[in-house]
Amino acid sequence: MKGKGRQTSTATVKLACLRDAVTYTKFLKDNVVNFLRRNTRLTAQNALTNKKASKKGEYKEPAARLIQAGGGDKTNLSCSGSTTGVGAKKITTLTDILDACELKIKTACKPPSSINTTTLKTCQTNAVKFNTTVSGCVAKATKGEDACSCFQAAAVLAEKKVLEKCKGKSEAKAAAKARTACLKVISNCKNASSNAATLQYACSYSTKHLLDTLKQLTSNLAAFAAFMTKITALTGVSPTVGPGASNSTLRKGRSVEESEDEAIFDSHQARLRGKRQQVACSEVTTYITTCTTTISNKPAQTEVVTKCKTPTFTVSTCSDADKTAITTALNDAVEKNAIIIAFIASINNELKEVTGTTPKASDLTSGATAKAAARSRSVLRKMIMDKMNLHN
Repeated sequence: MKGKGRQTSTATVKLACLRDAVTYTKFLKDNVVNFLRRNTRLTAQNALTNKKASKKGEYKEPAARLIQAGGGDKTNLSCSGSTTGVGAKKITTLTDILDACELKIKTACKPPSSINTTTLKTCQTNAVKFNTTVSGCVAKATKGEDACSCFQAAAVLAEKKVLEKCKGKSEAKAAAKARTACLKVISNCKNASSNAATLQYACSYSTKHLLDTLKQLTSNLAAFAAFMTKITALTGVSPTVGPGASNSTLRKGRSVEESEDEAIFDSHQARLRGKRQQVACSEVTTYITTCTTTISNKPAQTEVVTKCKTPTFTVSTCSDADKTAITTALNDAVEKNAIIIAFIASINNELKEVTGTTPKASDLTSGATAKAAARSRSVLRKMIMDKMNLHN
């Protein structure tokens, strides 16, 4: 009976040891490790919130520049000469947003007052200690050593009781909510600052000035398209950079019919004058480079139309070396022409900010361009009629 009693006692001890081992390892996994993860996220979120708070003074300068661009009187800002237009309303709204950023960031970007950092630090210390202890007990068990004395030590139970209240759930939610609120305020201020740059420029000029600049850019783009198309027709060489460089990029802002009409007009006029000059293929790169340099230096000037005028000369036979040089020059021209395309997009955006709409394509066609197109079509019709009369 005594032997049986000892066996029962031993089994009970082993069962208790196993129960404690399972209890503590499960508590470590479900409670302690999760708390440590939450606390790490919480600490990082609070650090980010504190860091963003230091940016509260960044938006005073763009607000000041808007006030300056709007006439200097914050209570009566103007845009493109108007105090009641779409642009004036936007510049007033953006100025108010930027002016309020400092206070809003200061209010939103700070850790929640509900978080007791002292308690969290104590929990962090105990959680690390408990993790070390239990991990040591598990290590003993895996080595075949006596782990029961480790799992059943009074200190382990004491550490567990201290950690039972260390959840960190409410604190983590509060920190995440504060971080989100802070980033939202920062995002609104950043967007306002970005839009301020556009309005600062646009409001400094009249709508007419912006529209005239856009018209000139559109004419320059059309001139460049016609120039490049003619060079390709004369040499058989096309640019190789950019998507559809020889088609969509070059013809942007210019109809195919108009390009063909003006090319026919120019060649017909040259033949009528008897001055249709032939140039060496090697010289073509000079014409391209002149056009490219003008676009690069004066993208919105009338000089682009002059320097990128559609050629009326013919070209002699091109060698492989000539074609390679022309391809390089054409590629450079296409890349430099990107500034005109970007300039057009920029002014369209500025006009939309100022007026609320973007101009129609018909608004960008100058009288001279319309007359040139009509003249081209008239010459084309006359050429066709002349040919018909010759056959009669």
